Amino acid sequence: MSRPDHHPRRLHACLARVSRFLLAFGVVGLAGCSAAVADGRSDVAAIERMALLIGHLFCFAGAAAAMAFGDYAIFSGPRINARLLGRAINVVTTSLAGLWLTGLGIIWLDTRFDPVELLNRPKLLAKLTVVSILTLNGLALHRLGFPRLHRHHGNPGRAAAVPAMLGAVSITTWICAACIGLGAPVAGMLGYRGFMLCYGIALGIGIAVSLNVVRPRLANQMLRSS
Repeated sequence: MSRPDHHPRRLHACLARVSRFLLAFGVVGLAGCSAAVADGRSDVAAIERMALLIGHLFCFAGAAAAMAFGDYAIFSGPRINARLLGRAINVVTTSLAGLWLTGLGIIWLDTRFDPVELLNRPKLLAKLTVVSILTLNGLALHRLGFPRLHRHHGNPGRAAAVPAMLGAVSITTWICAACIGLGAPVAGMLGYRGFMLCYGIALGIGIAVSLNVVRPRLANQMLRSS
């Protein structure tokens, strides 16, 4: 008799604890900011921006943790763990929504959405472009990528090309969004075109590696899970 596999339950519990920790930490941070404002210790706009930045960073951390669990759900076992993958997808989706809300809040505080001010910020425009691509790619993953993982395919290698490519776009875009966010020191040198050129190069490398390295493993997992 085979031993029951307790790893999925442990991973589900761990993912839930990570989500609760991030939420609790954000609430504590916001409470501390509110207390500082009430005591008149800091400028209200600066406190609001700090609170939004804390939320932004922890939404990114939550998405990164969930993506790691998603990869584990796909590649760790003899079959794709659909339940854990679904949980990870939900956390990534929620985190992305949180990133949009907090990011737009920071942009509002900094620019009031003034078109002239926005056009004078190449790093911000590059990040908005990359995050928009990330959002559209996420929709494509939900519609085209993830459903293919659980279907029977006559040619798994060919069927795995779409989720492998979309997955490469996702992870590369997440990483580039983080790098652009930290790219203030080189924003004047690169400009919008420079940031997007670097993103395009990274995207091409990521897709090539995924199609040649990840796709065969993914096809094997899809064959076992169908």
